[in-house]
Order: sequence, then C-alpha cells, then structure tokens
Amino acid sequence: MPKLHLKVKAIRLLRRLTQERTAEQTYISLKSYQRKEVGTSPISDQELAQLCVPFQCSIDDIRNFDLENNTFSVSVAVRTAALELENTRLKSELSYHRQLYDKLFSAYQAIVQLRGKSQGEG
Repeated sequence: MPKLHLKVKAIRLLRRLTQERTAEQTYISLKSYQRKEVGTSPISDQELAQLCVPFQCSIDDIRNFDLENNTFSVSVAVRTAALELENTRLKSELSYHRQLYDKLFSAYQAIVQLRGKSQGEG
C-alpha cells in the first residue's frame, strides 16, 4: 500500500499522539518508527497490528483511512458514536450508584448513632 506511511502519520496526529508515545505503545524503537512514518522503512503487517492499540482502530481502518478528508471510514464513525453513547449511559449509571451509595451510607450512619444512643441509655 503506497500511502500507508502517510495514513499512519495522519492517524497519529488525529489521535494527538507523539511519535515517542506511539513508538513506546507499539514496542518499536523511536528511530525505526520515524523511518516508517516518513516511508523510508516499510510497515509490516505485525507492526500495523501493533499500531491498532494506540490508534484505537483496526488494521482495515488504518488501510482504509481517507487521507483526502483526514477521516476514518463510516464504520469507525459508527463504532465511535456507539461507544460515546455507551460511555454516556455508563456515566449516568455510575452517578445513580454514587447517589445510592451516599443514601445507604447515611442510613448506616444513622443506625450506628441510634444504636450508640440506645446502648448509652441502658
């Protein structure tokens, strides 16, 4: 794939990652990663798979990245939207559980205080 190195660089920048951080997360030396990004060294399938971690996408997403529009394909956008929706739902659920915990803890404290008062009277 002739423009793969350009796609890798574009995705890295889109994800706001440094070359250092990307190299670190993919276990590729910085010098080697830099050569891959400028196109002087080829990107193997294994390295492409390693890039999926920091880029948060699949190998196909990298290969099909639209350089002209600097965007992922529709499938990535749909998955991202679904994850954002799930994240919102989970935040709401977490908020509910925090409120429930606070109420239960307050009830527990009230019971402890009542027991302390009743034992002090007897």
